[in-house]
Amino acid sequence: MKNLSRKNSILFLIFMAGFICGAGVFKFQIFPYSSVVTAGRYVKRIFVNNNYPRLSRHKIDSLRIKLEKDIIVTPRNLDSLRKQILLKVFGDTCIPSKVIDTIFQIKDADYDDIKNLKNIEQFELKMSNGIKSIGYVFHPQSSSGSAVIWHQGHGGDIILGKKNISQFVAQGYTVFSLCMPLKGKNTNTQIAIGGYGTLKSHYEFHEVFQYLDYPLSYFLLPVISIINSYYGNYKSFSMVGISGGGWTTTLAASVDPRIKNSFSVAGTLPIRVKLAYYPDLAFGDYEQSYWPLFGQIDYVNLYILASSFSERSHYQIYNLYDPCCFYGYASEVFDTWLDKRIQSQFHGNFDVFIDSSNFNHTVSKRTMSYILNRIKSN
Repeated sequence: MKNLSRKNSILFLIFMAGFICGAGVFKFQIFPYSSVVTAGRYVKRIFVNNNYPRLSRHKIDSLRIKLEKDIIVTPRNLDSLRKQILLKVFGDTCIPSKVIDTIFQIKDADYDDIKNLKNIEQFELKMSNGIKSIGYVFHPQSSSGSAVIWHQGHGGDIILGKKNISQFVAQGYTVFSLCMPLKGKNTNTQIAIGGYGTLKSHYEFHEVFQYLDYPLSYFLLPVISIINSYYGNYKSFSMVGISGGGWTTTLAASVDPRIKNSFSVAGTLPIRVKLAYYPDLAFGDYEQSYWPLFGQIDYVNLYILASSFSERSHYQIYNLYDPCCFYGYASEVFDTWLDKRIQSQFHGNFDVFIDSSNFNHTVSKRTMSYILNRIKSN
């Protein structure tokens, strides 16, 4: 019995020593940290290649033909299709005139180390049914004269995008940062459900919005209100979003031509492409599969609307080994022919960028370099 107890004690000590060493390796990134990370990436590559292989050329061509039939936007109906989307989102064919309700300067020590940062302001937008949107404005000391809207998506507070925000500010861009409804600073919300009562905003996603009129308006109104409030103050507005923020970016740019450059990172795919490449997955978040809109106007039309007109550009960006969303090769269905179609028929710019260096559901340094270069060159 004593030998068994001693053996268990030794095993426990070995386990604890291994745990402590492992924690130290990852905290201080000492040997064999790089080898472990490399091995993890190799495993992810195997997972993607084995579980989500590339389709055959015949299947891709067949899917492309079907996707082309989903395109209902033409050079002649651009404005009318935008109005149809606005009607589904806001119940009106005009872009809302709402502006930011309050804005004031704050101090936030989490961002004190951002280079070229002059000051931070906090803004608040009050919407219907007690829902609000709170975000930050990062003003650069030396300004380029242009602005970027950074949308953090479902991840949580805007602090998660600090590295990306810092890069924009360092380059002289004013950054308006926000996140999804009920996320980040928007969590302390009592949602009014008609005349029946209220619900607390403890929902992980946004299914509760199905009980509200025009549920997608709560996602787009903060973006449009920012542009309404400050459009004349800057040479141009670009928008970048990750995940649900990428979805918001695509939809916002499709209805508001004032957004010059839009970058959706791991945000959307055309519905039939998503189902072809990820048949075991659901349609996605509530807002992504809002059928009154996307059952009639597929995402491929939004890509065209977001990039139509000269000097406007839209970019679909995907992480090849993303642990969350749209990993793999699904964009190969539309990555080349759609660009040519938009350039020739709609006089805009469209591109697909695949980041094979990023193994996280984030916007990597490589993608940020791509985004900054595109903003500067457009």
